[in-house]
Amino acid sequence: MTADPFADPDTAAVAESDDFLTNEELIGRNLIIVPKAIDHIPGEGTWPDGREKTDYDRITTDIIILDGRRNPKIKAFPQVERNKYISAYKVVAELRKYVGTGTPVLGYFAQVNKAYFLEPADDDAKKLAGPAWEAYKNGSQAQEPPF
Repeated sequence: MTADPFADPDTAAVAESDDFLTNEELIGRNLIIVPKAIDHIPGEGTWPDGREKTDYDRITTDIIILDGRRNPKIKAFPQVERNKYISAYKVVAELRKYVGTGTPVLGYFAQVNKAYFLEPADDDAKKLAGPAWEAYKNGSQAQEPPF
């Protein structure tokens, strides 16, 4: 009898990856987005229905979540998600000119049909944004908003 040469899947790594927020989990939240870099991703292969995959742009961002319902992934406000990829076409277009400038973008993350986009933030979100931005710049994350 020979030794088993196969390793078990790293199930702990999969559990850790579930901590990343999805676009769906950002819908209906006011966010500060700091666009850091843009990458062009080549489309390779085909979709199950036979269509060719197309090239797309992806922006690496830091996202500061200002509000919304708390859940196991979002435990306090503001919450910073570092190095999150955004590839939603309309959101990429809205952020493109700010990539690498250090300019924060404040917006309300929305979805219509299958498209994600940012709407301008309202005055209440703007009140939360100032202290959250200062906390981000100072390296602090887990602070409650001033309300």
